[in-house]
Amino acid sequence: MGRGLFGLVVVAIGILIAFLVGNPYFGWVIARVMGEQTVWFQNADGSRTTQVSGPNVPLPEWVPVMPEALRIKSGRVLEDQGRPSKSGDLELLSHDEAPAIVAWYAKELAARGFTVAPPRPDAADLLRFTSAVEGEVMAANPALGVDVRVLVRSRQGLLLRPRLVELHWLDHPRAKP
Repeated sequence: MGRGLFGLVVVAIGILIAFLVGNPYFGWVIARVMGEQTVWFQNADGSRTTQVSGPNVPLPEWVPVMPEALRIKSGRVLEDQGRPSKSGDLELLSHDEAPAIVAWYAKELAARGFTVAPPRPDAADLLRFTSAVEGEVMAANPALGVDVRVLVRSRQGLLLRPRLVELHWLDHPRAKP
């Protein structure tokens, strides 16, 4: 079997797995196969930014991880000379209902000193329609200098029906250096 045909078969099997058990489970497998990935960016000012992602990248202490959620992968951005920035992300796999996940993250972020923004009712239908998002939490903590967005995706797959939970955090735009 040629390499092209082998690659096609592997992709077809991957699509079948994602279709049957859901993309979050497929992402979990791929993250373990790929391991840790590192990407470097050369900034206009000559400094270098590094992004590290993988299944075991350490999280900041303040990042809440839902109990019983399966950690798919996480990522962190490192500024020049290896100093961690306040930007990163986390992907989780959950079987909980979207409102329960949203409520848990709103409560946990508030307990960690974040100001949780009220839900955006006008955007909810558009988000659900365009990007399969069933829930969202937005929060800010100027003391930490971080803004957080939690997205709860629609269920996927025919058999196991998991949902993807994404946390994204960025430097707070009004944070002092």
